[in-house]
Amino acid sequence: MSYSTFPNLTGIKWDIKKRPTWNTAKMLTAAGNEFRTGYRQNPITEFDLSYSYMSLTDKLTMEGFFNQTQGALTPFYFDLGGATQNSGDDTIASAFAFATTVNPGLNYTITKPAGTGAIEPVGAVNTFNLFLDGVAQPIAGLSAPGVATLAQVATGALAATTYYVKCTWLNYWGETLGGTQASLAVSANNVLKVTRPASPPATAVWWNVYVSNTAGGGSGAEKRQTTATQIAIATTTWQEPTTGLAGSTVLPASNTTVYSLTGTPNIVTFPSQPYAGHILSWTGSYYYLVRFAEDVLEFNEIANLMYELQECKLVVVQ
Repeated sequence: MSYSTFPNLTGIKWDIKKRPTWNTAKMLTAAGNEFRTGYRQNPITEFDLSYSYMSLTDKLTMEGFFNQTQGALTPFYFDLGGATQNSGDDTIASAFAFATTVNPGLNYTITKPAGTGAIEPVGAVNTFNLFLDGVAQPIAGLSAPGVATLAQVATGALAATTYYVKCTWLNYWGETLGGTQASLAVSANNVLKVTRPASPPATAVWWNVYVSNTAGGGSGAEKRQTTATQIAIATTTWQEPTTGLAGSTVLPASNTTVYSLTGTPNIVTFPSQPYAGHILSWTGSYYYLVRFAEDVLEFNEIANLMYELQECKLVVVQ
């Protein structure tokens, strides 16, 4: 669902109130002992705004927006920085960790800590940067590798053949498309040696080698040779075993090192589950998803075609 954005108008006062509220039932026994029960897991945030002066245009804008939302009925985005015309506010996120470490699944809701054990919902991100273990992760994913360097090593008793090689990069949740193909005619009694393509991306963690030869289908039939595990990015070479090529996994059909923003957007979605044991965090700016607290908005005309709005209450929608 798409939402409108609260209008950014001049004349707003600086004494904007932000009020986190909880719901606690308090009971007192005859002996004077107090018992308390909490009915909220996280606070509900309220905002109080007031406008000391508004032009006729601004008054009509606010009135039209209020009527468009039908008072308290329809939620909308609220940019606290935009409302106060000040970028240094709490809708600017700085290295906030997600609510969970990596392992629950494909979708991670973007939140902001609101004290120990509590979170504040993010209505929608405006700007967003994702980090895994403190390293920035590009939303477009990794580019496919360039060409690998091929050589032959005198060992074994394999027949002469021509090899075709493509490599891929991997991050903690996906793999790129195959890179530029390399080929080499290898003599009998030799095996293939592949040197990793140069300049791996900063966020590449592993690489894979896909190889075919004349007997195995030739160019375009490359199969993954790192069958047990990917190759660590720090390891720069792979060598064919003397028993020859193995593996049956074909090249990826799509680049799965990407991620996307979904929801309002306030959810990070991965193509596959990231590896466990790592920390996701984010920076950027965001909107609150709020509604008007009441179904009444009162404008005062303080001079000819000049108005004030003494009270405008907003409530964050969970």
